[in-house]
Amino acid sequence: VEAIRDETGGRGAECIYECAGSPSVVPQALDAVARGGVVALLGLAGREAIAEVPPDRLTLDELTLMGIRSSPNGYPRTISLFASGSIDPGPLVADTYELEDVGRAIAVLANRTSLRPIVVP
Repeated sequence: VEAIRDETGGRGAECIYECAGSPSVVPQALDAVARGGVVALLGLAGREAIAEVPPDRLTLDELTLMGIRSSPNGYPRTISLFASGSIDPGPLVADTYELEDVGRAIAVLANRTSLRPIVVP
């Protein structure tokens, strides 16, 4: 939290993705997000896991807390469609960036000058 606050001049990150599925990380994510920001929960912690969410922080700082469920079973089929040539991924790729230019890729996404920048390792 401190590192994110330091890097953003105390403001916090606009969007935080919690992918580990650790309930203890949820309050940290809420502490590190900027006012009006979004915390997206992607990681699964198990049905019995409970995360502490301070409702006043959500309300007073107008935060959005959202759950995102991916479809991991869809990836193999999608990859095979791309590999077979049945689907052309070209129209989905607007801009590509080398790994060392990841900051620029994030900037164009944030500025909405690119819809889907792709970072190529």
